[in-house]
Amino acid sequence: MRWALINSGLVANVVEQDDAPTIPGTWVACGNAGPGWAYDGSAFTPPAVPMAAPTVSRRQARRALLAAGLLDDVEAAINALPEPARSAALIDWQDATEFARDWPLLITLAAALGLSDAEVDALFAAAAAL
Repeated sequence: MRWALINSGLVANVVEQDDAPTIPGTWVACGNAGPGWAYDGSAFTPPAVPMAAPTVSRRQARRALLAAGLLDDVEAAINALPEPARSAALIDWQDATEFARDWPLLITLAAALGLSDAEVDALFAAAAAL
């Protein structure tokens, strides 16, 4: 049987043996749970797996923005940035080969356009389908 040592609601250690360990601490039979899992007193929850930020090609991004009627607005938002941010943003906008969802310029532009996270996610989904 597998036993988990619980420390502050997280699995701190796991051992396999027939009976509960005699080492001090809170030991719970845990099945497949391992270090990093959360335990709420009745169930184990696996640690969250970080998802990679989605990326789309320059073509996909620009086509999705065009379809959403936002392409000209993005370019206007870039042109409204103060220098030297404007020049740097223009280089990135014109020369990047792909755009990542967590790219700082994208986050800045989304805020300037008043787009919510859900709207940006929907744009990325639309772009990925192109």
